[in-house]
Amino acid sequence: MKGAWPIVLKALAALALCAWLLHRLDVEQLRHNLAGISLTHLGLALVLLLPNLGFQMVKWGLLVRAQLPGATRALIVRSFLAGTALGTLTPGRVGEHARAAWFGSHRTELAALSLLDKLSSATVTSVAGTLGLLLLPRWDLSLFGGAAPWVLAGLGLYALAVLAWTLGSAALLLAPARVTGLLGRLPWLAARQRFQRVHAAMQLVDRPRRLAVLGAAVAFYATFILQFTLLARGLGISSSLTPAAAAGTMFLKSLFPISLGDLGVRELFAANLFEGIGAAPEGAVAAAFLLFVINVLLPSLWGAWAVSGPRGGGQREEAP
Repeated sequence: MKGAWPIVLKALAALALCAWLLHRLDVEQLRHNLAGISLTHLGLALVLLLPNLGFQMVKWGLLVRAQLPGATRALIVRSFLAGTALGTLTPGRVGEHARAAWFGSHRTELAALSLLDKLSSATVTSVAGTLGLLLLPRWDLSLFGGAAPWVLAGLGLYALAVLAWTLGSAALLLAPARVTGLLGRLPWLAARQRFQRVHAAMQLVDRPRRLAVLGAAVAFYATFILQFTLLARGLGISSSLTPAAAAGTMFLKSLFPISLGDLGVRELFAANLFEGIGAAPEGAVAAAFLLFVINVLLPSLWGAWAVSGPRGGGQREEAP
C-alpha cells in the first residue's frame, strides 16, 4: 500500500482541481461544448494520435539502438507503451524511465538515454511555450479572484527558473558525452561504475543521432499542438493565437506535475490563457480535457498490457 500513495495523492489532486474548476465554470455550457464539438475536428485529432505516438517511438528507438543495435521494433514499442502507462501514474512522469527495465541488459545506460529522450521534449516545450506566452496579449487570471496578481508573479518567476534550467540542461542534449566527460573530472563521481556506464552510453549518441532525436521531438511537439488547436477550433475557438495559447498551456502544465495525467492542471491553465484571447473558458477546458483523453488516457490504456508483459529478450541484429 505504501507504493500506492503517490498515485492516490495524484488522483486526489486531480479530483480537487477538477472540482474547483467545475465550481468556477458554467457546467451546463461545458457539457454543451463537449456534446457539440465538430466531429471532423475531433476525428482529425484522433487520427493524429498515430503520428504523435510514432514520433515518440522514433525518438526512443534511436536512443535504444545507439546502445543495443539489435533491439527489435516490437520490444521498443512494448517498452515505450509500458513507460507511457507507468508515467501517467507517477509524479512528474518519472515512471516513464522504467521502460529501460523491459530490456535484458544495459538498464543503467538505457535509463540515462531515457532521460536524454525526455530532455529533448522538455527543451522544445519550454522554449516554444515561452514564445507562445510572449505572443499572448494578456493573461486572464480572474479565476483566482483577488489572489490573481500573486499567482501571476509566482508563475512568472517559476517559469523563468524552469526555462533557465531547461536551457542549461540542453547542453546535455547537444553534447552529452562532453558534459559527462566534464563531470567525470570529479574523482568521487568518476570512480563510480554506474557513472562510467552512463558516460559510455552518452558517447554512443553521435551528432546525427542527436539531431534526429531533436527533429523527432519537434515533430512530436508540433503534432500535439496541432491536435490541441484542432480540438479548440472544433469547439468554436477561432483566434489566430490559438496555437500560442496551446503552447503556453502545455508549458505551464509541465511546471506542475501534481495530478494524475496532469488532469485539472492542463484545464486550469487552458481556461486562463484562452480567455485572454477572447475564448470562453468552458470551450478551452473542453478542448484540454479531450486532449487528455486522446493523448494520455488512450495510450495509457493501450500500454497497460505492456506493463504485465514479459521483460528482457527481444534483441536481434537489425539495422537502426
